[in-house]
Formats: sequence, structure tokens, C-alpha cells
Amino acid sequence: MCTMRATTVNRKIEQLLLSLHTEAAGSPGYRTAVEELKTLITAPHLYRNETQFQLPEGMAEESIIVSDALESVTNGMYNPEILNRLQEIDSASPFYPWRSAVMAILAFYQSDRDNMLQLLEQLPDASPPAGLKPVLFNLCRIDTEKQLGAAATRLVDEVREDRVFLLSAIEQLEEYLETGLDEAFSETAMLLVQDLLSSYPQAARRLALWSMQTAAEQEFDLSFYLGRFKVMFGEVEGLRLTALALQSVEPDISLLFWLRYSIGHLSSGLVDQTELAALLSLIADIVHRLQHDGTYTQLVENVEYSKGLGSLVRKLYDEVQRHIPELQQPLQRLFESPAPPTDTYGWLQLLIDLQIADTEEYEPEEKGSTEAAVDPGRSQDPARPNCIPRQLELF
Repeated sequence: MCTMRATTVNRKIEQLLLSLHTEAAGSPGYRTAVEELKTLITAPHLYRNETQFQLPEGMAEESIIVSDALESVTNGMYNPEILNRLQEIDSASPFYPWRSAVMAILAFYQSDRDNMLQLLEQLPDASPPAGLKPVLFNLCRIDTEKQLGAAATRLVDEVREDRVFLLSAIEQLEEYLETGLDEAFSETAMLLVQDLLSSYPQAARRLALWSMQTAAEQEFDLSFYLGRFKVMFGEVEGLRLTALALQSVEPDISLLFWLRYSIGHLSSGLVDQTELAALLSLIADIVHRLQHDGTYTQLVENVEYSKGLGSLVRKLYDEVQRHIPELQQPLQRLFESPAPPTDTYGWLQLLIDLQIADTEEYEPEEKGSTEAAVDPGRSQDPARPNCIPRQLELF
């Protein structure tokens, strides 16, 4: 019975493919055939080498792209080139449901649940890959009324078995934290990141961020992370990840790393004014936060920190002048002087003022001179002594 049904489906697919050769692309008949094919194509790789299926020009290439991408996301061999080509396949292709299914599987492995759910919504219930919906729902612990069949249950069990190593490693990391074994925690975390990086780069980055942020919260030595980030992600991307990881825990040190990242990124010559404005807006937010939590005054009074901060601001100025010579307002006001700013904190205050004027996000209560922005009468956090900020030795 199953063989007869498969033969009938294959004949129907042949007829529809033949009609695509005779119908003009985009015509009503062509679109109708494509929509019906979406409900019949059970696996994209079946149509790559089968001579009885005469795929129209371009559609054979789509079959190869989708099947290669499916193999890539299910066997752990992350292939960014083929996944980028997958984006070229649109809703006019009979392989579009499989394209959405592949992207949903990738989102699952990257722990991007929201994106996975959006992609699954694009799968017509009548299409063969829609059978993956209850499997992925089950793997994500999403309640559904649909019961899994025997084959789907085996698939769920196999996927979960593949994730046992990761789950046991996470338990080990938690144990290291509880017992204060900072070196073991850091080394194990970075080994996990390295293991994930080739197949699941986004998940690797998220784990790297969590590991460094956790290490900062526990006041572990962060120099090990800096070295590993540079090796695994490259120098510039390593700076960005470090800045992100420390932003909520050590905003004063995050500020320095954002400046270093901006300098390194600008040196590539690929940064436009929009991206520069976004980076400066982020830096302004951090400075504004430091002003309001009582830390800013201590930083201004710290000679070593101020010296390093000033050096980075001047380097940023030089890189902007070198790579973005024709600035528009309001960026022009920040970089319009013939020489780099000598008053670092005054320049940062101007950055905040421009941010306030542009977004009206903050109340303009601290506009004005450097002295106004660094009022010694502002409340301070007694837990942060007036000395070199923790982790400044990383520089």
C-alpha cells in the first residue's frame, strides 16, 4: 500500500514538474503547480540525481542548496556559505517549506526559540516538513495536543541523547561555581565555546558572553578570557564580546573596551556614519549610567584610568578623521576640532548632550561643563573605593 502511494505521488510530482516546463514563470498555472508541489516534496535531496524528475532551470540548484543546508544543520557541520544561499530561496519555490524547516532547525540548535517559532509558522500544515513541528515543540518543552508517533519519538530521543554532553558540562560548570574553582570554570567554559564554535557560532558567542559575565560577577581573573576570545573570535570581535559581557557588571571597564572595539572596527575602513553613531550612542549610555550611579566622580579622580580613557578617545578621534572625513551633524560637532580633544571628560559630556538633544531620552539635568558633569557632591557607591577599577590591569 505504501509503495503504491509513493508511486502515485511520484507520478503526480512528474506531471507537475512537466507543467512547469510549459507554463510561463509566474503565470497562474505555474503558481498553482508550485503550491501543489510544496505539499508533495517529501525530501529535497531526492530530486538532485533522479533522472525521472526533470526540474526546471534554477530549481535543480534550489534542491541542492536546501538538501546541503539540511545536512549542514543536522550533522553539526556548520556551513555559513550554503546557509547564506538558502536565503535566496523565496516563497515562489516549491522548496520554500523545506527552506523554512531548515532555518527552524538551525534556530533550535542556536537556542533562538522565538525565531524558531516564527519559522515554523511559515510551514503549511499540508507540507511534509510540517511534521517537524511537534518534534521541535517537544524538544523545546512546548505543550501541544498532537501526540508523537513512534518515529518522531525515536528522533526526539536521539536528539536529546546528543545533547547529554552539553547538559553534563553545564552541571559541571555550576558545580565549579558553587565550590569557587575559578580556573576550572573558566577553562571548561572556553573548551565548550571552542567545541560549539565551528558548528553553532551564535550559541558559542552566547556561551562566551555568559561565561565572562559570570566570571566578572564572581570576581574571577578575566585575563584568561581575553586571550581565548582573541584566539577564537579574532581581536576586534573579541573586544566587542568583552565589552558586551562586562557592560552590566563592570560598566567602567566595558566603556574602555567599547572604545577599543570602535577604534579597531574603524581601522577596517568598513564603518559608516550610521554605525559610528550607534557605537557612540552606546558609549554615551554607559557614561550617563556611570554619572548616575556615583562611579563617574571616582573615575575622574583616578589618574591612571583617566589617562587610559583619554588615550583611547584621542585614538578614536584619529581613526574617525582618517576613515570618515566628511562627517554630518551631530557627529561633526564631536570631531570638528583640528586636533584631538584634550579634555576627555568634557568631550564625553558633549557626547551625552548630543545624545540627549537627539533622542530626548534623558532629562537635560547635567548639561554644561565638565565640572557640572562631575559634581563631587553627587552620591557615591561606598562599595567601590577611590582606586584603580577592578580589572583595569587587563589593559
